[in-house]
Amino acid sequence: MLQLTIEQNHQRMKLEKWEHELHEREMHVIERELALLMLTNNQERLHQQTPKAQKRSGRFMRSLLHAALTGSANLSSTAATNLISSPTSLFYLI
Repeated sequence: MLQLTIEQNHQRMKLEKWEHELHEREMHVIERELALLMLTNNQERLHQQTPKAQKRSGRFMRSLLHAALTGSANLSSTAATNLISSPTSLFYLI
């Protein structure tokens, strides 16, 4: 009976050691997979092109300003005054 208990303890210790080694190997594999994912993600971000803003020609603002000053557009005098004093209000008039 004593020999059986000693053998069981020995088997239990071997099993615990094997489980610990298996856990360590799994952690190592997960670390490598994570490093690989991070590397591919960084490479994808480097290869993506950032969108470029379109150049403005400047004619649109000038033509509306000219129309507001000459009164040929369908703008009231208050709207024309606001247009001259605040260029950003141009987008609200359209």
